[in-house]
Amino acid sequence: MAVNRLTLIKAIELALAVICLFLHTKSHIGNSTAELVSVAAFAGFTIILAGLFIGKLVDSAVGSKIDLYYSIVGVVLFVAAGYYNIDYFKDDRLDSKNYGLIKGSLAIINAVVFLIDALLGWRA
Repeated sequence: MAVNRLTLIKAIELALAVICLFLHTKSHIGNSTAELVSVAAFAGFTIILAGLFIGKLVDSAVGSKIDLYYSIVGVVLFVAAGYYNIDYFKDDRLDSKNYGLIKGSLAIINAVVFLIDALLGWRA
């Protein structure tokens, strides 16, 4: 069981994706494109990151190029999902406004974590 900084980064990415997925159940977006991007980012990457995290824990990690690819796609999807959520909920008067804004902000933060992961993976 190897726990290093990349394993810790994967754990942070996974935790943020799960939190975003939970918040998404509390605040849906009316726009179908934004909904699709949000579900793809939050649910899709929860599944992907769980596999990558478990792989790193048992020393059976995927190749560095695949990990780099997932990190770059994660940056793009989480930035898009964060943008769509913040844009939709910024002027909203619904009860779910706070959930939506927090979800969008956490998605942007997760995109930054994915970017750090990509840069560290590219250097290694």
